[in-house]
Formats: sequence, structure tokens, C-alpha cells
Amino acid sequence: VLHDAVVLEDTVRANLFAGDAPDAVLWRALEAVEMDGRIREAGGLDSWVRQDRFSLGEAQRINLARAWLSPQPVVLLDEPTEHLDEAQGERIL
Repeated sequence: VLHDAVVLEDTVRANLFAGDAPDAVLWRALEAVEMDGRIREAGGLDSWVRQDRFSLGEAQRINLARAWLSPQPVVLLDEPTEHLDEAQGERIL
């Protein structure tokens, strides 16, 4: 997860790179990074994402949800909370 968070112009679901993971698992990942409410407001897992639709902190949290869902045993983080306030960064990590 890089500090310059990138989201793809695609659905939230596609941005999570989770294949055919059940919706409940995707929502749990979004909840873990405090993005579930924002994604519900935006229209849910199948809502369209554009880079300018989310703040840098929100894009970074989508990237963290992607990492949370990753099957890899180790995930490298490069300033994963740079665009988050200190308290939120501590809660998420």
C-alpha cells in the first residue's frame, strides 16, 4: 500500500481486487478501514469510483481495505496513514 493512493475508474467492488469474495467480507474490510458508511452513501459496492470522487484519505483507506482482503501473508505499507488524522490511523492499523 503506497502513500499516494490510487483508485481505478471502476466499481468499489472491482477496486477491492477481491475476486468473488462474498459481499459480507467486502463490507467487513470497508468497516475495518472506516469506509463502510462512505461507500453506502456513494451507492454501495457496485457504485462507480473516480479518483476525484474521494479525498486522498478515503482513497488511501480503499487501498488499505484492498490490503486487508489480500491473501498474501505479508503486505508492505508505505506511509499508509499519511492522509489520515492520527487517531483514525491508530484505529485502523
